[in-house]
Amino acid sequence: MILKKTESRRGRVRQDQQDQKDKQDQDKNDDQKDQDQKDQKDQQDKQDQNKDQNKDEKKDQKQDQQQQQQQNISKQDAQRMLEALKNDEKSTLQKLQKEKAKAARGSKSEIDW
Repeated sequence: MILKKTESRRGRVRQDQQDQKDKQDQDKNDDQKDQDQKDQKDQQDKQDQNKDQNKDEKKDQKQDQQQQQQQNISKQDAQRMLEALKNDEKSTLQKLQKEKAKAARGSKSEIDW
């Protein structure tokens, strides 16, 4: 009878040890799955971030190209702008000369009694 009890206890202890080992193995598997999922999510996040960065770079390049196109004006347009500026300058100088002439005439008449 004592022998049966001892064997029964040993069996329970072995079963408990086996259960603990199974539980530890299950916990390890769960931890590994969690880590794998986390790694996969991190990798996906990096890919998404790279895609966003590539989009931003393409957008910047496109804006740069547009700015360069806007800065590149044709030779004819540049000449037209220069002519317009010359004409404006001429008219401004003419107005200035007229005002100086009026001022000079006005001062002569005041001095000359």
